[in-house]
Amino acid sequence: PVRPFVAAGIGFEGLVAATREVGPDWDLGLHAAAGVHVDLSQAASLRAELRHVTTDGIGRDLAHKWELTVGVALRFADAAGPAVIERR
Repeated sequence: PVRPFVAAGIGFEGLVAATREVGPDWDLGLHAAAGVHVDLSQAASLRAELRHVTTDGIGRDLAHKWELTVGVALRFADAAGPAVIERR
């Protein structure tokens, strides 16, 4: 089955540069995302996500960044599911 999802959060976005002209920069960031999980089999699924990140940028301007990620998830658990313990 196809399982859509949404996500949102707040955190810090950081840039660590090797030059003194730029220097380290840490900004408060807001993000929102949407994506899907697609089961390929009982042991594997495909995941795709589109995420928008906004930070305070330079001066008064906001910085916007889009991220697209695609990945494969592998499950190594028993395909029959978790063990059930019966009480007597």
